[in-house]
Amino acid sequence: MQIFIDESGAFIPPSNRTHYVSCAGALVIPESCYREVTKGFKRLKHFWGCKGKEIKGSQLNEKQVNELIIFLMPYQILFEVVGIDMGLENQSVILQHKLAQAEKITENITQAHLPGLVKDLQELQMSIRNLSDQLYIQAMITVRLTENVLRKATPYFAQREPLTLGKFNWTVDAKDRVRTKYEKLWMKIVFPFLQTISITHPLPLVEGFDYSAFQRFHKFLDEPPDYLRPHVGSTGRFEYVDLDKLLGESFQFLQSHDKIGLQIVDILINAIRRAMNGNLASSGWDGIGRLTVQAEKGNQVIDLISFSGPVTLSKGQEQVPYWRLVRHVQRFAKKMLL
Repeated sequence: MQIFIDESGAFIPPSNRTHYVSCAGALVIPESCYREVTKGFKRLKHFWGCKGKEIKGSQLNEKQVNELIIFLMPYQILFEVVGIDMGLENQSVILQHKLAQAEKITENITQAHLPGLVKDLQELQMSIRNLSDQLYIQAMITVRLTENVLRKATPYFAQREPLTLGKFNWTVDAKDRVRTKYEKLWMKIVFPFLQTISITHPLPLVEGFDYSAFQRFHKFLDEPPDYLRPHVGSTGRFEYVDLDKLLGESFQFLQSHDKIGLQIVDILINAIRRAMNGNLASSGWDGIGRLTVQAEKGNQVIDLISFSGPVTLSKGQEQVPYWRLVRHVQRFAKKMLL
């Protein structure tokens, strides 16, 4: 499958607004329809008068965004979003969260651990401590987004197109031709965080689904590593998903003019952010829920995070400007189970 990731927004507290949403999004396209989707999008750009040009989501109006959504609806694609309302965040809380997360990295180290492992964990710890608040927020949202993609796409396609689970091609929007600090986050922080999550909170495998192509990413150890024993126990054969292989096998940073998939996800994630901030009318976004898939019970399709605690929008919170959009997407998301 092809997975395209982009972000939208500044991830800094606004100076003059109560609510301001920034977000990251992922577009998952199975190989079976990838060529058809890219060709169709080129035709759509030609229809808009933009043949051969790169299109940015911020440049499109409601009618154009809606036309893209309608074009994508028939395909077995998934659109995943994680957002944060920076207007509700407190910088001191973010700093405390960052320092606490850094402390956890080495809390289980003992003299029995190999010096090389200790050094790696200490370097990761220092990298987190040295992050600016903005980059730390981006890192945590990126980790959450990637985890959500894996937790949803795996069971979704195991029922519909199981062969597409045999290869994960990750493409992240590069902000410049020179690797930026955000891009370095993937290698230094996002990858290690995701590997730990995959072990401490394994991907659920549903009986009866076809995971045969996905099995090559499973790794077995006779015993879990020492530093993970407090999380998973200390005895018995140990199985986990090898995120180094799943992510690192085909992972690249490209600029959006080089990849159609990045242009599409840019439009979708910009549409969500603009809508949540009151800058895109409902005629431009009311079909976007049909590109998403149901979340696990108790969670929202548009995953909103906060460093102060869980965020769940329910009845009685209609005063939140993006309440209607979040509830609407929740209602029209694709069913996870066939």
